[in-house]
Amino acid sequence: MKPYNFIIIGGDKRHLFLGEYLKRNYYNVKAYGFSEEYSKIPIIEKEFFSEEMQNRNVKVFPLPLTKDGVSINAAFSPHDIDINDAIAEIKDGDIVFGGIIPQEIRMKINGKGATCIDYYENHSLQILNAIPTAEGIIKILIDSLPITIHSMDCAIIGFGKTGKAIASVLKAFNANVTVLARSRENLSEAVLAGCDARALDSLSYEPVYFDAIINTVPSLVISEKQLCNINMGCLLIEIASSPFGIDFDTAQKLGFNIIKAPSLPGNIAPKTAGEIIGDTILYELGGTVV
Repeated sequence: MKPYNFIIIGGDKRHLFLGEYLKRNYYNVKAYGFSEEYSKIPIIEKEFFSEEMQNRNVKVFPLPLTKDGVSINAAFSPHDIDINDAIAEIKDGDIVFGGIIPQEIRMKINGKGATCIDYYENHSLQILNAIPTAEGIIKILIDSLPITIHSMDCAIIGFGKTGKAIASVLKAFNANVTVLARSRENLSEAVLAGCDARALDSLSYEPVYFDAIINTVPSLVISEKQLCNINMGCLLIEIASSPFGIDFDTAQKLGFNIIKAPSLPGNIAPKTAGEIIGDTILYELGGTVV
């Protein structure tokens, strides 16, 4: 076995596949917060959690680490996993991974003498994660609208890594894609990618018609003022993380169809997403895959 002993604490299907990936690469790995019926790696019972945390020098938390700020994000756990209880078991010299780690939790981990690494901040992971996200958007559009993607009028709010991947896939389906962004650089890149481009602020004062709008910006960009300029019947898809970009309550009151689609890589392609996380972790550890 290789020198790192892993414990995966909570998560979803991605993290089960992450465990299998690490095992295939000859690492010693166990998981906590899962049912054995779903796992191909050893599962730790609650009474042995503290002991295993002490015996293992690499702790891997999920993406996102928490959804409520109190408990670990653990979709398959039969019980809540308190964040502070888990942090209490971290020891000096540990390497701790997680995704979207709140600053206060990061400080507590560092205060234990451990090295804290947010794997979601890895540039390569973000790029690769954009691929299953884009494919997930295609599935949502096919399942949710009675029209073809070919010739569909779509808007993407934001043109970062995820927005660019979504635009590329939609263009491959011959959709009409408009990018709404604040940055002149992003708008220029959108034009080079063959998309129409509009300033995001234009939604505040110009009526638009789209079959679907996909938001990738994690701050409020579609509130009542913008919604009043968007055609009824437009599908609103939210893929940004909290605090989100769409005013859900107002949109629902106005009669819009809204789909919240967080963690698309984990829902659409959990094996691929888990292996992307695995590659990132091994890269950060200086390891290699075989």
